[in-house]
Amino acid sequence: MRYCFLVAAILTELGIVIQVFFAGAGIFAQGSWFMYHGILGSTIFLLPLLQLVFGLLGRLPWKINLLSVLVAILIIVQPFLIYPFRAAGIPIVAALHPVNAMLIFLLALTQVLQGRKYTRTTNIQPE
Repeated sequence: MRYCFLVAAILTELGIVIQVFFAGAGIFAQGSWFMYHGILGSTIFLLPLLQLVFGLLGRLPWKINLLSVLVAILIIVQPFLIYPFRAAGIPIVAALHPVNAMLIFLLALTQVLQGRKYTRTTNIQPE
């Protein structure tokens, strides 16, 4: 199950990179790319939830499992950093959207690194 956790963590990180590409393409190439950004963004939160399941079954430390929950929550919060504030006439708050994306990227990267650590050594006991 720890390998499944690692695969899900890598897929999450890859999905985030693709999200950044879609956003950049929407800004610099053609606005229709935002459709793909929205579609992927509305489904990518499932990967950290899968990580949580694999982490629990693989008996990973609680901190890593909690990080999976945090990443999923931050992904769910992402669209709420844009739409309500733009509609309310305070679009500057939407600038938190890319900041939150960077935080999600870093936390997901931490999960990949931790997943590698716990798949390489089978004698590490959960905390």
